[in-house]
Amino acid sequence: MSQKHSSDTKFKIRLTHDLISFKKEIDYVLSVLNKWLNIDFAVIDEKKSFDLEILYGDNFTEQSNRVIIHEEFFSKYVIKNDDGLTIDRSSLKKIITHAQNVKYSQEEIFVLFLKKDCELLEYNQIKNSYKINFDLLGLIFFYITRIEELHYESHDHIHRFPLSESIISKLGIEKRATVDEAFCLFKDVIGHYVKLPSTPKMKVHLTHDVDRLRSYHGYYSLFREKIGQVIKRKLSISRYCSDIYHKLTSKEPRKSFELLMDLSEAYDVKSTFLFLAYSKHPNDATYTVRFKKDFLYIVSSIKKRGHNIGLHPGWGTYNNHDEFLRQKSFLEKLISQKVNVCRQHILRWNPCTWKIQSDCGIKTDYTLAYPDGIAFRSQTTKSYPAYELVNRAALPLNVMPTSIMEFALFMDKYKKIPKNKVYYDIENCVYLHKKYGGDLVILFHTVTVMGLINEYKKTLDIIFT
Repeated sequence: MSQKHSSDTKFKIRLTHDLISFKKEIDYVLSVLNKWLNIDFAVIDEKKSFDLEILYGDNFTEQSNRVIIHEEFFSKYVIKNDDGLTIDRSSLKKIITHAQNVKYSQEEIFVLFLKKDCELLEYNQIKNSYKINFDLLGLIFFYITRIEELHYESHDHIHRFPLSESIISKLGIEKRATVDEAFCLFKDVIGHYVKLPSTPKMKVHLTHDVDRLRSYHGYYSLFREKIGQVIKRKLSISRYCSDIYHKLTSKEPRKSFELLMDLSEAYDVKSTFLFLAYSKHPNDATYTVRFKKDFLYIVSSIKKRGHNIGLHPGWGTYNNHDEFLRQKSFLEKLISQKVNVCRQHILRWNPCTWKIQSDCGIKTDYTLAYPDGIAFRSQTTKSYPAYELVNRAALPLNVMPTSIMEFALFMDKYKKIPKNKVYYDIENCVYLHKKYGGDLVILFHTVTVMGLINEYKKTLDIIFT
């Protein structure tokens, strides 16, 4: 058995000549692995030999104490042009065709870019060397950068990339964390040479988008909505009066905010409340002006109790730097503090949004999710640095995909899911985050939680037990 090196050992990555033009992308993937493993990986160009090397490409001969990783994604599927990187969309069918579910140890790994007629992993005991026969680095880059979604035209009615069009839906792996599956294989290989720390504990992030401060946007919209329901005979006059009365006397926003903070504190966790800034777009809100007194009271209460405040950027911000910055600056001035976390309103996002967020001072983004139920959009439970595909550069922005959202699971808004199936999916999601030491992000809106309080409490019970 070979002697293991210390965890501060530097792994040198050598590339085949045809991959040098993708050094930025490969460096980025290595930085993600650096974060997840706390190991120093670095690409080198010179031909000097090192004790521990990883060889990425298919033109290397097997040597002692080396790991050779098959490459396929960058050289075959990625397109470079003046607008940065993209992927040939017609090639996605080929990727799907060659994807495989492969047995590894006591687990299964769903891999892309597996080398033809080869085992998933080969170990040469004489040379103490490994061959990873699928494109591990390409697989990670493909999923976490969301290059699949770049320049995609057939969005849904509010310009979102639909789960049904994603490769994970077509492969039926949306509830698996296949990046983490592949990463665990890589961790086992690296652990053969280096002493690695144990898997970290799951971290829980309780977040609450504030779409409405009260149970209604404003007096005019409240009465207009209800009158329309009466005219269409969906509501009786008596029910109309009852609904108006209950909304006006609901004790919102104080009731829901205080309850959410109480529940978070019971589990020794801090909530993050993400507020919409002022915007007259009909899909946004004006509560920071219309109900300013209520708003400032809530903000003061959140600060006093040590919880967190973030931005819920409005409808037109995901592709508009100036509007994003205006809304962020407006909120910061109103609450007298900087905000550096966000989730895009109604999940309107594309891969270029990260650059806007980063340029405006955002440090953490919770947007990545699908509204159709639990799905691992980036195929990982872990947070990771964002990558800009246009300028081909890593960004100082931490991506934390949201895994559990109440409107996707309990409200039948996009997809009706039986209640027993919902809790099974939540349990599986929590299990994977615990297994891989991920960042589990939960979203329950302040405006809906009072009607789903039992569901929220049961979700918390599943998470913390």
